[in-house]
Amino acid sequence: MNKVFPSKKEYQNQMRLGMQSWTKRNGLPSMPTSDISDLCQHLWSEHSKQVTCHITKSSINQFQQTFEGAIFHCEDKQSSSLRIYFPCLYYQSIEQTFQDPSIFEQLPDDPTSIVSSLVATLQRQHGRSYPWAVGNGRQLPSGYILAKRKKDFRSGRPIISFEDSPFRPMLNILARLIFQLIPVACPNHFATGDVYTLLSILKSAPVDADLILVNRDLAGFFTSVGQDRFVGAWFMLLDFLRPNMDVSDTEAFSVYPGKSNNPGDIIKGRTFRRLNVTRKITIKDVPDLIRAALNMQTFALGQKCIRQCRGSPMGSPLSPALCLMVVSISEQIWSINFRQFLSNHNLFIRHIRYVDNCLIFEDKRLKDLPPYEVFLDDGFYGKPIILKTEPDQEFLGFMLETKPLELIYQGPTNVSQVLSPFSASPPKVLLSGFRSRCHIVVKGAFPEFRIRQGLDQLIHLYTLAAFPKEELHNMHQNLQPHEQKFANFVEYPFLCM
Repeated sequence: MNKVFPSKKEYQNQMRLGMQSWTKRNGLPSMPTSDISDLCQHLWSEHSKQVTCHITKSSINQFQQTFEGAIFHCEDKQSSSLRIYFPCLYYQSIEQTFQDPSIFEQLPDDPTSIVSSLVATLQRQHGRSYPWAVGNGRQLPSGYILAKRKKDFRSGRPIISFEDSPFRPMLNILARLIFQLIPVACPNHFATGDVYTLLSILKSAPVDADLILVNRDLAGFFTSVGQDRFVGAWFMLLDFLRPNMDVSDTEAFSVYPGKSNNPGDIIKGRTFRRLNVTRKITIKDVPDLIRAALNMQTFALGQKCIRQCRGSPMGSPLSPALCLMVVSISEQIWSINFRQFLSNHNLFIRHIRYVDNCLIFEDKRLKDLPPYEVFLDDGFYGKPIILKTEPDQEFLGFMLETKPLELIYQGPTNVSQVLSPFSASPPKVLLSGFRSRCHIVVKGAFPEFRIRQGLDQLIHLYTLAAFPKEELHNMHQNLQPHEQKFANFVEYPFLCM
């Protein structure tokens, strides 16, 4: 599943449109449609001779005929791993995933009536103040699962797709708003920075210190938090923001729906200084908007309608922001309560969280002190959010060793995880995955021989995938001098990360 090509029909259509656009742009006579079709047919036949061991649409049709009624789906966290399920086993996996009565409940209503009622309610409550909020989507969110290998594919990760659902524009805006406010309100939360920043924090540890590593996962991150707690967390966020800005009810936040445009951008043939796409949200409306979003918990599962009655659906644009807001507030409160205590020692200590994966990396002498008796409690974030200790020491794709300090790259091991060099893309695109993985190795692996080891592993894997070995060597050698100045990180002073 690592070779990517357009279908023959899509290829012919893109070729026709591309030729028409090119001739028109260059003032040339248009090429007859029959000539374009003949050219497409010739190129496609040459393409078909070169490509082998590739799953096509006809291959899928043959699979479906051979395994009549079977379910074809990728597994959790393995987009290139196609699994074939017996219908009864896949059905059992779905039932096992959605059967928890404390999280999901089945409704007798049909999807059409639910959507109609939802749209009418949203328009009545928010249509006047936010006419753009409901959007054009009129589909009930749809549920599916990504079956987990570690659960023997008998249950999976519940995903709720909001792709064409009502209220999606507002969900996106609320998410962007909360993401922008969290660092201001909770400067000491543990998810500070991108992946490279977090890796640099790990590399700042003393090489030969007596360190301990506690790797924990927030179990059921999207299904644990009570919905009332989301609204309460918003009011606490405002309390933390109050010293920095006016958060009275009548004040408004301005949010861009997408990335801001640079001066001089050309939009439909005209030059604009800036696109006027700012959305303004009045502070007093946010709690009701969050409640409206949390009331959109009903989704279609086949012919059934299911409601998620706890947490926020994984798949909603707003869910990551809401969950991050709740846990960031807990981390900020802990940091405030123990700020004086933590500042009175010079021992190494780092707290890092990447989404729902928490890592404590600290001097062993800190373990029995009062702040860490609180922090190491499984209910630190407030039950029913539970912290479960992970059995290994892998974090952000690296295995951590403490005696001595080493960060060992744990990259892909199967050629199916690498985009095939026979895919329909320019060489620069085909090698973009290799280049980005090399960046991660150079910036994250430690010490120097672990960098070389990680790069050698990547070169070996991409060579097995039929990429030219010499080209891979040239690329990684060109990367290293540029990256080396970023690889030697200076040790940080005390941070509560």
